[in-house]
Amino acid sequence: MRPLTIALVDGFDDGHHLTLLRHYARALLGMGHRVVELLPNPARTEAWFAEHCAGQRDRLHLHAFRHWQEPSPFWRLRHLWPPLASWAHAGRAVAEAERASGWQVDLVFFCWLDHYILGVSPLCRFALPWLLPRPWSGLFFHPWHLRAPGGDPDHHYAVTTGQLRTRHCRGVAVLDEGIADRLQALLQRPVIRFPDQTEEALPAVEPALVQRLRGAIRGRKVIGLIGDLWRRKGVLAFLRAVARAQDRDWVFLLAGALGDTQQRTFFPDEWPGVDAVLRRPPPNLLVHLQRIEDDRDFNAVINLCDVLFAAYDSFGHSSGIVTKAAVFRKPILVSPGFCMAERVARYRTGLALDPADPTAVVDALACLLDPAALARRIGTPDFAGCHRAHSQMALQAALEQLVALA
Repeated sequence: MRPLTIALVDGFDDGHHLTLLRHYARALLGMGHRVVELLPNPARTEAWFAEHCAGQRDRLHLHAFRHWQEPSPFWRLRHLWPPLASWAHAGRAVAEAERASGWQVDLVFFCWLDHYILGVSPLCRFALPWLLPRPWSGLFFHPWHLRAPGGDPDHHYAVTTGQLRTRHCRGVAVLDEGIADRLQALLQRPVIRFPDQTEEALPAVEPALVQRLRGAIRGRKVIGLIGDLWRRKGVLAFLRAVARAQDRDWVFLLAGALGDTQQRTFFPDEWPGVDAVLRRPPPNLLVHLQRIEDDRDFNAVINLCDVLFAAYDSFGHSSGIVTKAAVFRKPILVSPGFCMAERVARYRTGLALDPADPTAVVDALACLLDPAALARRIGTPDFAGCHRAHSQMALQAALEQLVALA
């Protein structure tokens, strides 16, 4: 196949967004293609590309881009005007990037397609071919209607499939392999299973944060809930387990952003109790309530843990923490019933249970901390198999399918 020019578009470039933008670009460059990357702050990625893609920088063009932010001028058009403006804005930005780079884009790939297709008027599908009259695809992060109990509580199903069936949409990618076949049957067009890749490198020198935490751990086993601490991340269940496990020689580590934005996700009657515990943590709880900005430092904190706690609340789809657990060979506790539980069961990398019962959670953590007991319960963990399924090689295979759609 001739080298193509692929535009990667994302109006967010933090956390998982930045990881995917980097890895998709690196893989496409490695395959010989040119990449036009549209993201809010190109300067944030310059050093990373200089380190990882030094010999391919001439085939990469970075272009500043932010999602359309303006509200609808008319309340009755609130489900029509903003999405149409978003699609038109993206189309103009791609055209600007073409002029700046001198390259003609063969395929536009939206790295967060949900922003453009969920909760919008069915009328959008009729205007879309004129707003973005070029081949496009995207990563559908959260197809809730295929995971939500009872079907489609938000009534997004018809709208979503409608937009994804417009003539310029070549197909979509998903991280949740468990819904891929059903989505493809509904769309009658390709649905590509993308790996949920993650940054894997550790820092050359142990960060000061990890040194400080290691001193406070004092040789105890560590159960970690790491990352932005939204309510849905299972913070309440984690703290209940902390209280129930006072007699164990363990320490629980809560590390990540817990600012005003995250606090507002808790119910008013929940937050005072959470706040009280975090202000005066018990002896078996360590807290670091700031975002760990550096990817390598984040990995060092993950590597400090013996077990990862990821019993998220009603989270239906993929999470990179399952890949982190495989990379660093850490048993993981997840909630039952959805993608994370299916993936953990497939590779035997941990346990899934309802986190509502703190006694059951503590018993499960005890099992996860005992390799022999865990092997008797679920078999030998296949961390390597899970890692391969979400590796750079797996990403390249998925991107080859994507490029073939252009």
